[in-house]
Amino acid sequence: MSNSKHFLDLFFHPKTVAVVGASRNKYTTNYHLVGNLVNLKFPGKVYPVNPNATEILGLKAYPNVTSIDDDIDVAVISVPARITPEIVRECIAKKVKGITIIAGGFSETGTDGRGLQNEILGLLRESGIRAIGPNALSPVNSANSFMIGFGPSAGQLPRGGLSLIFQSGLYQPRLNWLAFNLGLRINKLIDLGNKMDINEVDTLEYLAQDESTRVIALHMESIAGDARRLMKVLRDITPHKPVIVLKSGRTTAGAIAASSHTAAIMKSSDIVVDAALKQAGAIRVQGLDEFFDLAKAFEYLPEPQGNRVAIATFSGGEGVLTTDAAELNGLAIA
Repeated sequence: MSNSKHFLDLFFHPKTVAVVGASRNKYTTNYHLVGNLVNLKFPGKVYPVNPNATEILGLKAYPNVTSIDDDIDVAVISVPARITPEIVRECIAKKVKGITIIAGGFSETGTDGRGLQNEILGLLRESGIRAIGPNALSPVNSANSFMIGFGPSAGQLPRGGLSLIFQSGLYQPRLNWLAFNLGLRINKLIDLGNKMDINEVDTLEYLAQDESTRVIALHMESIAGDARRLMKVLRDITPHKPVIVLKSGRTTAGAIAASSHTAAIMKSSDIVVDAALKQAGAIRVQGLDEFFDLAKAFEYLPEPQGNRVAIATFSGGEGVLTTDAAELNGLAIA
């Protein structure tokens, strides 16, 4: 099925990108927002925006978004939270089609930050522009070397069929390790951050249509979209594409910790979430090791055609333990 009509396709295949807050200083994180696009030879046009620079990495720099003499598909905003609404207004005046907000300091920080986030959301609703974030590092598309992130890339990502959905800045700065050490063959990556606008349901719907995505791995701390719609989307996807889910914030203390950095709010108990995911056909995992192991296994290997397995071990004791584990997880010994 074609994904060309889904609004998220623009975020992964932009032809023109404005980077607001671009830096000339290679020791700053904002330097790599433009640096990765230049070094990886992203084929689209990149417009750095910095009122104190005339050129960044060989590209003409602009004082603001509205001074760019081209249409802009995606604006990447990495400036302090307090001035982000002003930049969003510039993007609206410029008729930018999509926005990624990288900065934190919004709803995850309390009342003042929540006010800023609500102000931006109101502007988006009035203009019809969609946005990733705030507090988000993404997106990444290995097909066209579109990489938004603070860390320098070690090279072209090994391309595969695994697409990742995150609600945390844990992963993008570790992208080199995931790709070149762990060996994940990444297709697309999106960090949703605070999920002010675009959420996990939107992203799953997009990846369901995306023909280059064969496996989906989702790490979420909360459910921001409609929970019934989320489960319906999962039920529609899982017969065709494996979906691995790491749901954190499952304890009271964990939920409080999650809210401190992404303003995550759980909509149901963990027991209900667990049962719903199982009914939807998603594969729930309990930790990062299992999350990445299964994501890699499903991406590298063909999907099993049944539940029968053969076990070969060095010792009989290992064989017994493995047999127990297999049967407890619904597998049959061949």
